Amino acid sequence: MQRQAAGLKPLQDASGLWHTVLNRPDFYAETSASALITYARKRGMAEGWLDQSAYETTTSATILGVWQQTLADGIVTNVSGPTSENDYNNLPRGTLRLYGQGAVLLAGSPYSTEE
Repeated sequence: MQRQAAGLKPLQDASGLWHTVLNRPDFYAETSASALITYARKRGMAEGWLDQSAYETTTSATILGVWQQTLADGIVTNVSGPTSENDYNNLPRGTLRLYGQGAVLLAGSPYSTEE
């Protein structure tokens, strides 16, 4: 997890999100994958797998970026449709993809190691 988190760090867009193809900044910033990445980071910090001081600021930036893609009625925008490697940037970006909604809810939820 530490290697993956470190590898993702320089690929993060100024918006706080990651592009639908991580190493292609000319592709759009995608909301659901970014939400899942930030959820994993939050869990990693809570569990002690990741150094909080190294990821807290960029994780907060992602949460803000995700909320900026969430409309007032709770609909999440810029969620990629089902993808194939050749079509990532040409697929329509739907606004009601349930997996996008769920990913954003995970990113926004508090994470606790208490059961």
